[in-house]
Amino acid sequence: MVSIVTEPAEVTAGWLSEVLKLDVSEITAHEAIGTGQMSRNFRFEFVADGLSSVVLKVPAEDRSLRELAASVYEREVRFYADLASTLPCRAPKCFFAAIAETGGDFTLVLEDLAPAQQGDQIAGCTPAQASLALKNLALLHGPTWNSSSVAAHPVLAPQDNSLLNDIYPLAHTQFMERYGSRLAGHTAEVLEAFVSNALGWLSEAHDPFTLTHADYRLDNLLFGVEQVAAVDWQTIRLGSPGQDVAYFLGNSLLVEDRRQHEDALLAEYLDALSEHDVEGYDLDRLKSDCALGAWSGPFTAVLGAFAATDTERGDEMFIVMADRSAAQILDYGGHPYV
Repeated sequence: MVSIVTEPAEVTAGWLSEVLKLDVSEITAHEAIGTGQMSRNFRFEFVADGLSSVVLKVPAEDRSLRELAASVYEREVRFYADLASTLPCRAPKCFFAAIAETGGDFTLVLEDLAPAQQGDQIAGCTPAQASLALKNLALLHGPTWNSSSVAAHPVLAPQDNSLLNDIYPLAHTQFMERYGSRLAGHTAEVLEAFVSNALGWLSEAHDPFTLTHADYRLDNLLFGVEQVAAVDWQTIRLGSPGQDVAYFLGNSLLVEDRRQHEDALLAEYLDALSEHDVEGYDLDRLKSDCALGAWSGPFTAVLGAFAATDTERGDEMFIVMADRSAAQILDYGGHPYV
C-alpha cells in the first residue's frame, strides 16, 4: 500500500513511481505554489517517460488546524477518489488520493495544469472568461441534477450547522471591526441583515439540487486556451445550482460588467445545461435561485476572514468579495433579507 505523505521532503522518486505507476528515475525540482490557508500545494518536476510534473496537495503545517479541517479534507479526497472521474466538468486528473482515518492527514497527487493561469479574485475576469467558467459549471450541475445516487454519497450527508448561530455573529463583528471603514457604503447594511439569517439560509431545502463546488471563484479556477478547470474541491455539498452561479458572477466580475452581461451569461449557462437533459429550468427560475444564492458571497467572505490568517492580499480579497456580492444582492432586490 502506498503511504500517505504530508511533507514535500517525504516525496522520493520511488514513492512517485508507485503513485504514478511510472519509472521515475529522478526528482529534479519542487516548489510551493499558491497561497492556500487550509492546505499546501507543491509542484514536483521529475524524469520519467510520458510525464514530467505533478502537483502534490497536503494538509496545513499546523496539526491542530489539520484536526479541525479533517472533514473538509475528506470532502476533497472523496471528490477526487469517487466523483471526479464520473463527471465531465474540468478538474485536475487525480493520480493518488488517500486520507487517514483520524487526524486530518491526507495526500493528493494531481495533474499539473501549467501553463494554465490562475484567475485573480481582486482584478476580476472578462465576460469571455466568465462564459467559459459557467459552461464548465454546467458540466458539474447537469450530470448531478436531482441525482439520488450523488445525494446518497456519505461525504455529502447533511451536517449539523447549529454552531453557526454562535460563530457567525462573532465572525461578523470581527469582519466589521477589521474592514468596516474600508467597505463600500452599501455593504454594511447587507452584511448586518444576514447575521441572524445565516443558519436559516444554509439550511434551506433546494429543488432542484445538484452537487455544488460552493467556492467557485477566480482564485480556484485555472484558465487555459478556451477552457477552464476548477480546483480546491474542499467545500463540495448538495445545494442549489443558483448558489454556484450567483457566487461566481457576483465575486468574479466587476460590478458594471456583471450588470451589463449577466443575462447573456445566464442564458449561456442554461444552454449548456440543456445538453444534459435538464428540462423545465428557465431564466426566471435561475434568477430566483441566484437571488437566494447570492448570499453565498457575504457568507463566505465573513467566515473566510474569520478563519484565515491575516495577509494584505487576503484582506483586499475579502473586502472585494463583500462589496461586489452586496451590490449583487441589492441588484436582485435584497431577497429575502434586506
